[in-house]
Amino acid sequence: MTPHPPPPEAAPEARTIRSLRPYAVTGGRTRPVCDLRRETLLGTGLRVLAAGALPEHREAVRLCEPGPRAVAELAALLQLPVQAAKVVLADLVHSGRLHIASPPLAERPSRPLLERVARGLRAL
Repeated sequence: MTPHPPPPEAAPEARTIRSLRPYAVTGGRTRPVCDLRRETLLGTGLRVLAAGALPEHREAVRLCEPGPRAVAELAALLQLPVQAAKVVLADLVHSGRLHIASPPLAERPSRPLLERVARGLRAL
């Protein structure tokens, strides 16, 4: 049986580009302009983007058009680390291109249900 050759290593410049990309996309910023959690749902707001908008901005708005998506899901689809995605997405929220979507009242659990769940968890 012949051994498999080791997988080719990425070229040094490819590794540099991959590690530089989030920095470039966020302009070096590490903190978003508004607080977004991984589970925060974002929906489309104003769909018109400036001519110089980043491809990630355009793609994030496009991904939210069919319906709200979670920050973590958008990070995965944009192929960005979650923190970098939060910076990009917060910029879009701040500019009105995306909005924080909350589930309709009918889909929210009732207070009595939440209290029963909390009692059950405490009993564990």
